[in-house]
Amino acid sequence: PKEYLPYIEKLKKIENPIERQLKICVDMQDFAKAISVLSEGTEEDIKKSIELTKEHNLYKHALIVYKDNKQVTYQIKDHFGDHLRKVSNVKQAAIVYQSCEQWDKAISAYQDTLDWKGGKQLMKFLGKDQSEIDKFLINMKDLYLKSNQGYSDAAKILESISNYNRNEYVELICKA
Repeated sequence: PKEYLPYIEKLKKIENPIERQLKICVDMQDFAKAISVLSEGTEEDIKKSIELTKEHNLYKHALIVYKDNKQVTYQIKDHFGDHLRKVSNVKQAAIVYQSCEQWDKAISAYQDTLDWKGGKQLMKFLGKDQSEIDKFLINMKDLYLKSNQGYSDAAKILESISNYNRNEYVELICKA
């Protein structure tokens, strides 16, 4: 049809085949295909691909496309974890952060969800010394008490701390 001729002429002027395919995909609003097209390009194209992934929440598709590129996969997972936090799926974000070795973000997510067991397990996996783990657990106990999660759970956390204060433990159990 004649109405497509100007569009086709514009496409012919684009010399880079990746840019040409990208233009078509974006115009058709096929952003998943655009990510796939950009994955075959330069570092700059890959950055564009990651931005498209974030903009259109196509993390799962991007992870499939970049499954053989560990560095890009980790970047996408990090952004996916950030997205999950934004939509209040913080437990899943913690798992995603772990999968891309964003340890501090994972521990922070465990704290935000009051998942002291997951945080403690991760810290042990990372080889943190007992004093660091104890600080984390004391902080978690305080967070439990501040958020009114219950004295019983706070007592369980306290009990898992090395050389815990037995008087405080008994006090928490009595309040429970």
